[in-house]
Amino acid sequence: MEGAARYGGREYRPTFAQLFTNDPAEYMSKPRVMSVEATKALCEQLHCPDADVQYRAACDLADSLSGQPAWSQLPQDELQHAIDGLVRLLGGSRGGAQEAAAAVLASLASESAGSRQAIIDAGALPPLVRLLQPIDPPLENSLGVQRWAASTLRNLAAGGPSMQKALVAPDALPPLVQLLDSTSFEVQAVAAETLGLLAAGDSGIKEAIVEARAIRPLEQLLRGDRLHDAKEQTELQQRAARALGSLA
Repeated sequence: MEGAARYGGREYRPTFAQLFTNDPAEYMSKPRVMSVEATKALCEQLHCPDADVQYRAACDLADSLSGQPAWSQLPQDELQHAIDGLVRLLGGSRGGAQEAAAAVLASLASESAGSRQAIIDAGALPPLVRLLQPIDPPLENSLGVQRWAASTLRNLAAGGPSMQKALVAPDALPPLVQLLDSTSFEVQAVAAETLGLLAAGDSGIKEAIVEARAIRPLEQLLRGDRLHDAKEQTELQQRAARALGSLA
Protein backbone atom coordinates (compact mmCIF):
# COMPACT_ATOMS: atom_id res chain seq x y z
CA MET A 1 0.00 0.00 0.00
CA GLU A 2 1.56 3.28 -1.11
CA GLY A 3 2.50 5.56 1.76
CA ALA A 4 1.58 3.04 4.46
CA ALA A 5 3.55 2.88 7.69
CA ARG A 6 4.38 -0.42 9.34
CA TYR A 7 3.29 -1.12 12.89
CA GLY A 8 4.21 -4.45 14.42
CA GLY A 9 5.29 -5.88 11.07
CA ARG A 10 2.05 -5.07 9.23
CA GLU A 11 0.88 -2.22 7.08
CA TYR A 12 -1.68 0.03 8.66
CA ARG A 13 -3.68 2.80 7.06
CA PRO A 14 -6.08 4.68 9.34
CA THR A 15 -8.76 6.99 8.13
CA PHE A 16 -8.38 10.40 9.71
CA ALA A 17 -11.88 10.08 11.15
CA GLN A 18 -10.48 7.31 13.35
CA LEU A 19 -7.97 9.71 14.84
CA PHE A 20 -10.05 12.56 16.16
CA THR A 21 -13.72 11.59 16.27
CA ASN A 22 -15.84 10.11 19.05
CA ASP A 23 -13.33 9.75 21.90
CA PRO A 24 -9.91 10.98 20.71
CA ALA A 25 -8.34 10.46 24.15
CA GLU A 26 -9.28 6.77 24.10
CA TYR A 27 -8.12 6.31 20.54
CA MET A 28 -4.83 8.11 21.06
CA SER A 29 -4.13 6.07 24.21
CA LYS A 30 -3.75 2.89 22.16
CA PRO A 31 -0.03 2.20 21.71
CA ARG A 32 1.35 2.35 18.19
CA VAL A 33 5.13 2.15 17.80
CA MET A 34 6.81 3.56 14.71
CA SER A 35 10.36 2.70 13.73
CA VAL A 36 12.99 5.26 12.79
CA GLU A 37 12.83 4.03 9.19
CA ALA A 38 9.05 4.44 9.03
CA THR A 39 9.24 7.88 10.59
CA LYS A 40 11.83 8.99 8.05
CA ALA A 41 9.83 7.55 5.16
CA LEU A 42 6.66 9.33 6.20
CA CYS A 43 8.52 12.60 6.75
CA GLU A 44 9.85 12.36 3.20
CA GLN A 45 6.35 11.69 1.87
CA LEU A 46 5.24 15.03 3.30
CA HIS A 47 7.13 16.53 0.36
CA CYS A 48 5.60 14.28 -2.29
CA PRO A 49 3.93 16.19 -5.17
CA ASP A 50 0.82 14.02 -4.68
CA ALA A 51 -1.45 15.78 -2.15
CA ASP A 52 -3.09 12.49 -1.17
CA VAL A 53 0.28 10.98 -0.25
CA GLN A 54 1.08 14.07 1.84
CA TYR A 55 -2.28 13.74 3.59
CA ARG A 56 -1.83 10.04 4.36
CA ALA A 57 1.71 10.63 5.64
CA ALA A 58 0.50 13.36 8.00
CA CYS A 59 -2.31 11.09 9.21
CA ASP A 60 0.09 8.21 9.87
CA LEU A 61 2.44 10.49 11.79
CA ALA A 62 -0.49 11.78 13.84
CA ASP A 63 -1.64 8.20 14.43
CA SER A 64 1.78 7.31 15.85
CA LEU A 65 1.86 10.08 18.47
CA SER A 66 0.90 7.93 21.46
CA GLY A 67 3.58 5.43 20.47
CA GLN A 68 6.28 8.09 20.46
CA PRO A 69 7.56 8.45 16.88
CA ALA A 70 11.33 8.49 16.62
CA TRP A 71 11.77 12.27 16.47
CA SER A 72 14.75 12.29 18.81
CA GLN A 73 16.61 9.89 16.53
CA LEU A 74 16.24 12.07 13.45
CA PRO A 75 19.19 14.29 12.49
CA GLN A 76 18.34 17.97 12.91
CA ASP A 77 18.32 18.62 9.15
CA GLU A 78 15.83 15.78 8.59
CA LEU A 79 13.67 17.01 11.45
CA GLN A 80 13.65 20.51 9.97
CA HIS A 81 12.75 19.05 6.56
CA ALA A 82 9.79 17.20 8.11
CA ILE A 83 8.59 20.29 9.95
CA ASP A 84 8.82 22.32 6.74
CA GLY A 85 6.48 19.81 5.09
CA LEU A 86 4.02 19.91 7.99
CA VAL A 87 3.95 23.71 7.95
CA ARG A 88 3.21 23.70 4.24
CA LEU A 89 0.18 21.47 4.90
CA LEU A 90 -1.14 24.04 7.37
CA GLY A 91 -1.59 26.44 4.49
CA GLY A 92 -3.66 24.05 2.37
CA SER A 93 -7.41 23.87 2.00
CA ARG A 94 -7.92 20.31 3.27
CA GLY A 95 -9.16 20.43 6.84
CA GLY A 96 -8.13 16.87 7.66
CA ALA A 97 -4.57 17.48 6.47
CA GLN A 98 -4.38 20.72 8.44
CA GLU A 99 -5.62 18.95 11.57
CA ALA A 100 -3.15 16.10 11.21
CA ALA A 101 -0.24 18.45 10.54
CA ALA A 102 -1.15 20.65 13.52
CA ALA A 103 -1.45 17.60 15.79
CA VAL A 104 2.05 16.42 14.82
CA LEU A 105 3.46 19.91 15.28
CA ALA A 106 1.85 20.07 18.73
CA SER A 107 3.67 16.86 19.63
CA LEU A 108 6.95 18.15 18.24
CA ALA A 109 6.57 21.42 20.13
CA SER A 110 6.56 19.44 23.37
CA GLU A 111 9.69 17.45 22.50
CA SER A 112 12.65 19.77 22.94
CA ALA A 113 13.96 23.31 22.60
CA GLY A 114 15.47 22.28 19.25
CA SER A 115 12.15 21.11 17.84
CA ARG A 116 10.40 24.25 19.07
CA GLN A 117 12.99 26.43 17.38
CA ALA A 118 12.69 24.37 14.20
CA ILE A 119 8.95 25.05 14.17
CA ILE A 120 9.58 28.79 14.52
CA ASP A 121 12.29 28.68 11.83
CA ALA A 122 9.87 26.94 9.44
CA GLY A 123 7.55 29.95 9.63
CA ALA A 124 4.78 28.04 11.40
CA LEU A 125 3.40 30.89 13.49
CA PRO A 126 1.46 32.84 10.81
CA PRO A 127 -0.41 29.78 9.45
CA LEU A 128 -1.06 28.48 12.97
CA VAL A 129 -2.55 31.82 13.98
CA ARG A 130 -4.70 31.88 10.83
CA LEU A 131 -6.06 28.44 11.72
CA LEU A 132 -7.28 29.75 15.07
CA GLN A 133 -9.64 32.13 13.33
CA PRO A 134 -13.19 31.14 12.34
CA ILE A 135 -13.78 30.56 8.63
CA ASP A 136 -17.09 30.97 6.83
CA PRO A 137 -18.05 28.48 5.56
CA PRO A 138 -16.25 26.24 8.07
CA LEU A 139 -13.61 23.86 6.80
CA GLU A 140 -13.74 20.12 7.41
CA ASN A 141 -12.86 19.43 11.06
CA SER A 142 -12.75 23.15 11.92
CA LEU A 143 -12.84 22.63 15.69
CA GLY A 144 -10.14 19.97 15.50
CA VAL A 145 -7.95 22.29 13.44
CA GLN A 146 -8.39 25.07 16.01
CA ARG A 147 -7.72 22.70 18.88
CA TRP A 148 -4.43 21.39 17.54
CA ALA A 149 -3.23 24.75 16.23
CA ALA A 150 -3.83 26.19 19.71
CA SER A 151 -2.13 23.14 21.27
CA THR A 152 0.97 23.82 19.20
CA LEU A 153 1.03 27.41 20.41
CA ARG A 154 0.52 26.23 24.00
CA ASN A 155 3.48 23.86 23.79
CA LEU A 156 5.62 26.56 22.21
CA ALA A 157 4.64 28.97 25.01
CA ALA A 158 5.82 26.39 27.55
CA GLY A 159 9.30 26.80 26.07
CA GLY A 160 10.04 29.96 28.01
CA PRO A 161 10.35 33.72 27.51
CA SER A 162 11.85 33.74 24.00
CA MET A 163 9.12 31.47 22.68
CA GLN A 164 6.44 33.50 24.43
CA LYS A 165 7.66 36.73 22.85
CA ALA A 166 7.69 35.05 19.43
CA LEU A 167 4.04 34.06 19.87
CA VAL A 168 2.91 37.57 20.69
CA ALA A 169 4.64 39.01 17.61
CA PRO A 170 2.30 37.50 14.96
CA ASP A 171 -0.83 38.76 16.72
CA ALA A 172 -1.80 35.39 18.15
CA LEU A 173 -3.56 36.91 21.15
CA PRO A 174 -6.87 38.15 19.63
CA PRO A 175 -7.77 34.79 18.02
CA LEU A 176 -6.76 32.95 21.20
CA VAL A 177 -9.10 35.20 23.16
CA GLN A 178 -11.89 34.49 20.65
CA LEU A 179 -11.43 30.75 21.24
CA LEU A 180 -12.46 31.23 24.86
CA ASP A 181 -16.01 31.60 23.50
CA SER A 182 -15.84 28.37 21.48
CA THR A 183 -18.56 25.74 21.83
CA SER A 184 -15.83 23.09 22.18
CA PHE A 185 -14.52 22.32 25.66
CA GLU A 186 -11.17 21.16 24.26
CA VAL A 187 -10.70 24.38 22.29
CA GLN A 188 -11.66 26.58 25.26
CA ALA A 189 -9.39 24.63 27.60
CA VAL A 190 -6.28 24.84 25.47
CA ALA A 191 -6.89 28.54 24.71
CA ALA A 192 -7.21 29.34 28.42
CA GLU A 193 -4.09 27.33 29.24
CA THR A 194 -2.09 29.05 26.51
CA LEU A 195 -3.13 32.48 27.74
CA GLY A 196 -2.22 31.41 31.27
CA LEU A 197 1.29 30.42 30.18
CA LEU A 198 1.74 33.69 28.32
CA ALA A 199 0.35 35.69 31.25
CA ALA A 200 3.11 34.26 33.43
CA GLY A 201 5.64 36.01 31.18
CA ASP A 202 6.94 39.54 31.26
CA SER A 203 4.88 42.66 31.86
CA GLY A 204 4.74 43.54 28.15
CA ILE A 205 3.03 40.26 27.34
CA LYS A 206 0.59 40.72 30.23
CA GLU A 207 -0.33 44.16 28.93
CA ALA A 208 -0.83 42.75 25.43
CA ILE A 209 -3.20 40.08 26.81
CA VAL A 210 -5.23 42.73 28.62
CA GLU A 211 -5.32 44.88 25.46
CA ALA A 212 -6.62 41.82 23.56
CA ARG A 213 -9.64 41.95 25.92
CA ALA A 214 -8.99 38.59 27.53
CA ILE A 215 -10.20 39.54 31.02
CA ARG A 216 -13.95 39.43 30.39
CA PRO A 217 -14.11 35.99 28.64
CA LEU A 218 -11.76 34.54 31.27
CA GLU A 219 -14.05 35.86 34.00
CA GLN A 220 -17.01 34.31 32.18
CA LEU A 221 -15.26 30.94 32.20
CA LEU A 222 -14.58 31.40 35.89
CA ARG A 223 -18.27 31.98 36.58
CA GLY A 224 -19.26 28.91 34.61
CA ASP A 225 -22.07 28.16 32.18
CA ARG A 226 -24.40 25.34 31.21
CA LEU A 227 -22.56 24.19 28.11
CA HIS A 228 -20.31 21.65 29.82
CA ASP A 229 -20.57 18.91 32.40
CA ALA A 230 -19.33 19.46 35.94
CA LYS A 231 -15.86 17.98 35.38
CA GLU A 232 -15.22 20.03 32.26
CA GLN A 233 -16.56 23.15 33.91
CA THR A 234 -14.24 22.71 36.88
CA GLU A 235 -11.24 22.32 34.60
CA LEU A 236 -12.14 25.44 32.63
CA GLN A 237 -12.59 27.41 35.85
CA GLN A 238 -9.19 26.27 37.12
CA ARG A 239 -7.44 27.29 33.90
CA ALA A 240 -9.24 30.63 33.79
CA ALA A 241 -8.32 31.27 37.44
CA ARG A 242 -4.64 30.57 36.76
CA ALA A 243 -4.63 32.97 33.81
CA LEU A 244 -6.42 35.70 35.74
CA GLY A 245 -4.10 35.19 38.72
CA SER A 246 -1.06 35.68 36.51
CA LEU A 247 -2.58 38.83 35.02
CA ALA A 248 -3.41 40.36 38.42
